[in-house]
Amino acid sequence: MAHVSQRADAALAELNAAWQAEFGRPVGQTSVWNMLHKHGLRRKKSNHATERDTQRVRAVWARRVERVCTRPDVARFHFLDETGLRLD
Repeated sequence: MAHVSQRADAALAELNAAWQAEFGRPVGQTSVWNMLHKHGLRRKKSNHATERDTQRVRAVWARRVERVCTRPDVARFHFLDETGLRLD
């Protein structure tokens, strides 16, 4: 539980690895999830979607960026990051 409070953004796999490093015993990821659920805590299964790393998704995203960036009215767009901060 100490590692959970130290790393609020840790994914299940990271918590699992920390448990194994600290106690030297393997534990199933489902057991980690159940322990967190029992204490009312939530965690992501991973830090990012692995689908975004596939060649197909990269190609689709590149075409989308190209389509948006070549629009004549591109100057009116304001790009926001995940926190809602303006990046322009």
